[in-house]
Amino acid sequence: MSNETFLWIFSRGIELGLIVVCLLPLRALFRRKIPRLFSYILWIALPANIVYRFVTGIVLVKIRKGADMVHREPKVVIDESTVRIMKWCWIGGTAVVVLWLTVSYISFLRKLIGSIRLQKGVYLADRIRAPFTLGLFCPKIYLPVSLQEEYYEYVILHERVHISRKDVWMKYLAVGFLGLFWFQPLLWFACRLFMNDMEEACDETVIRKETPEFREGYARALVEVSFQTGKV
Repeated sequence: MSNETFLWIFSRGIELGLIVVCLLPLRALFRRKIPRLFSYILWIALPANIVYRFVTGIVLVKIRKGADMVHREPKVVIDESTVRIMKWCWIGGTAVVVLWLTVSYISFLRKLIGSIRLQKGVYLADRIRAPFTLGLFCPKIYLPVSLQEEYYEYVILHERVHISRKDVWMKYLAVGFLGLFWFQPLLWFACRLFMNDMEEACDETVIRKETPEFREGYARALVEVSFQTGKV
């Protein structure tokens, strides 16, 4: 990896932190006035910024080459030896994050060994505490065996909404961001808020236009899952 590429990544990390700072008051405003879905959608600004910077960067390089312009240095001006040290620190940190995520994922998959098929695309596992959806192209829903059967309908519906909205893809994108920009603490904070907004937006979608009886049962299911995961 060239120093220029690293500086591009480093600059984007700083820029993403500034975007998070700008999004926080907007998120607070949206949560008071309009459905949670909009605060969830707000976070698209982060990957959109990266795509915009990447595309415009390619266009600018082609324009400069076509105009035979002198190559410009990156905006972040740092001593070359310092850049090399920072680059290798970033590579080492990224390797650690990737290794940690890989080990965690493998350990997580081992907990699913012996899962029992409940219905099409839905499985029961005895070594998990919370329901979740796993898989990008053929997503499967996993429920803990400790979950009371009366709550299956609500939890499965919740997870199917996640599947229909491709929320699993968004989670993988968030993990990719953390792996690439792990040095930006604001992104770790933003990721947690993003996951909360995703869940709340999903809850709003599930209970929309449902009967009061359904909403009451759904609320009980949420409390039950929260107790099992230790979030209350």
